[in-house]
Amino acid sequence: MRYGFENMVYFALTASSGDPSSVQDASACNGYQDDSNFIAAASDKIWENRRACEKYYTVKCIGATNKEANPCKKDLILVRIVDYCHGPRCGTITLSEDAFSDIADLKAERVRDEYKMLGA
Repeated sequence: MRYGFENMVYFALTASSGDPSSVQDASACNGYQDDSNFIAAASDKIWENRRACEKYYTVKCIGATNKEANPCKKDLILVRIVDYCHGPRCGTITLSEDAFSDIADLKAERVRDEYKMLGA
């Protein structure tokens, strides 16, 4: 997959219902397995009927989605897809709060990003 420019949202992950406001204990990929902190949910664009599960992506913050100051902090992070997210508050890759806070200010909630699947 080529680098893509998309939005991402931070929130407590594991919302298998697709509703980012409802936090559940089970993820779409791993059920009740305890996953690391650098995890993400995939949207329909990359989900491919669970084929995205356990895939690793590099994600880089490249700027704000609005006219506010640049929220980006760090160059690049590595996340693993463990869940599925669909709906208006989901980006192509929706990061866990820990992952998002490593590359951007949490106040931003959404940032423009580049992402690439490892091994693609």
